Amino acid sequence: MSADAILAALAALGDPAAVPAVVDTLGAAVRHEQHGVTQSALKALGAFGPAAAEALDTIRSLTTAADAHVRSAAVAALWAAGENLT
Repeated sequence: MSADAILAALAALGDPAAVPAVVDTLGAAVRHEQHGVTQSALKALGAFGPAAAEALDTIRSLTTAADAHVRSAAVAALWAAGENLT
């Protein structure tokens, strides 16, 4: 099973207890420049909405990432988490 599939499954379950594991995965994906996994982790965090508040600083930092898809996913995750983007 791929990291993308696991992240999607965690998001679908919707249990906020999974947020720390998703945040850890996001950090590892960023460190290893795995843009696809980074996007999947951001999408999963967005699915948790406000429960992903602990990840807002990390998500916010990715809004200036070099990869356009990562930037877009970060903005979407911030929006889903209820972060004011103005």
